[in-house]
Amino acid sequence: MQPRRWIRWIAIALIAVLGVSGCGNDDAGAPDTEPQATASDEASEQPEPEPADEPADEPADEPADEPADEPAEEPVSEAPSESPGVVTIGVIYSADNPVYTSESVRAIAEAAAAFFNEAGGIDGRPVEVVACNDLADPNQAALCAEEMVDSDVDAVLSASLFEGGNIPVTTGAGIPHFPTVPNNPAAFTGENIYNITSGVPQIVVGGVIAAERGIDTVDLLTMETPVLPLLENLYSCGLAANGIALGETIVVPPTTQDWAPFAAQLTSGPSAGVMVLLPEFAVVPLGNALAQSGVETQIMIPGGTITAENIEQSGGADSPFGGAIVFGPFPSPENPVWDDFIAAIQSYAPDMLEVMTGNQQSQSGWTGMVAIRSVILSELAGMDVTSMSHSEALSSSPAIDTGGLTQPLDFTSTSDGPYGAIRNTSVYLSTVEGGELVPLNDDEPVEITDTLPTCQ
Repeated sequence: MQPRRWIRWIAIALIAVLGVSGCGNDDAGAPDTEPQATASDEASEQPEPEPADEPADEPADEPADEPADEPAEEPVSEAPSESPGVVTIGVIYSADNPVYTSESVRAIAEAAAAFFNEAGGIDGRPVEVVACNDLADPNQAALCAEEMVDSDVDAVLSASLFEGGNIPVTTGAGIPHFPTVPNNPAAFTGENIYNITSGVPQIVVGGVIAAERGIDTVDLLTMETPVLPLLENLYSCGLAANGIALGETIVVPPTTQDWAPFAAQLTSGPSAGVMVLLPEFAVVPLGNALAQSGVETQIMIPGGTITAENIEQSGGADSPFGGAIVFGPFPSPENPVWDDFIAAIQSYAPDMLEVMTGNQQSQSGWTGMVAIRSVILSELAGMDVTSMSHSEALSSSPAIDTGGLTQPLDFTSTSDGPYGAIRNTSVYLSTVEGGELVPLNDDEPVEITDTLPTCQ
């Protein structure tokens, strides 16, 4: 049970900071070996797409002395065709695990590929996806990384919890690696890593928000998790860089039912604030406790954690989250820059429209696909497409265009320090007004460029 419990804690932290998908149901309790069994079942089904003239039991392909259980060692993947000139994008995602899922990244990558292909592909080359389900299991994640190398993919989009093991494999093979939600120190620095967002480090924006709004003391309200030291370090660093005092750090057990005592601990007053880093399921009970406590504080909370649904459930226009500052790495979902994203989902993944709209993992996956397309179109048109040429283009292009999904991305250099690979330092703000999320600053971002390098 220990590995499962560790995965649950990491998933809770990601859900709290980034609004990624997951669940923590104890009674979903499959044994620790269940993910590997699922891999075997799915891997054994993989030969079905093969042509009929290559039977699975043909002696030339399946030697008699080959172990019968070998498919259990294979990652759950979908191989591309061998057509020349194909742009192949690898996707590492998690599904079939009751604790954590990032299946929306696979879905949006496949929808993006179909959307691009409908318009002629990338520079006339069709786009295909090699998708590998790591089952939120570190051993399977390592197999998925190896599968990306064996498949000779042009780039990898990874929504794995286990980037510490994946990144050295893919980047060591010269494959550009795009973490959809940077969550591991391995994703914060190094070569061949191309972060679309700042991921977990975006929480340093709390200091920028507080300074702009005249808040002088900010509490941290979060959940007990093994990555709490990382969260505390980043948050306190962001405050200190902007001359803001860290107030109380209030750590809530994940089994909490009564939120009133924790709401009562918050600093109250016109110059007080609180950074709320909690899973989505905690928003409504926290809102109810805040309403009863009468605490006056400026709430700051990640987008994806607070949604239109839980604002409505916590009082709508009278919600205690009224006036809260919501932050995230992308423009608001209503911004026209997402029109193609929405169109791709409607055409190729209509059942997931509600799930993926506004979901930061889906948005990162789409943005990664757009960035890869931009590199090939602008830097490699008419040339052979290889992962190494992608890396060279990415590393020499100071303004990769994502069509307004992010500010132009500059991957030409890394900075010193533990977050040197975080090049996108833009954070978008909105507020809760009249029970709805309303973009601030005309949906233009604030920057954590000066703050993040000070964090060690």
